[in-house]
Amino acid sequence: MLLALLGHERLGGFADAVLGPCDADPRGPALLRAVAAFVEHNGYREATATAPGVHRHTVRNRITAAEQVGGRRLSAAQDRHELWLALQDRDLGRAGTDGVSPGGNGADRL
Repeated sequence: MLLALLGHERLGGFADAVLGPCDADPRGPALLRAVAAFVEHNGYREATATAPGVHRHTVRNRITAAEQVGGRRLSAAQDRHELWLALQDRDLGRAGTDGVSPGGNGADRL
């Protein structure tokens, strides 16, 4: 509901600010996929790793790298919420620009 009320135009800057540091990193796509999966699985590393078949140590390393690069702690509910909101805005923005639904936040492609 929040996403619908504010719209992509207003949340786009927020999403860019939250996700921008990971975007700028060469590992950015992998880090963002790991963060998306982690948030989708409510912070459970085992579930995050099991769903796409990635080893739990790989998930741990990517989450640690994303925290270092992005400056947000995924152990903090507020930081996870901000990341979720930014990822959802990005997904909805892509769906709005190309007419194709993104089908989730990338967690299935870790």
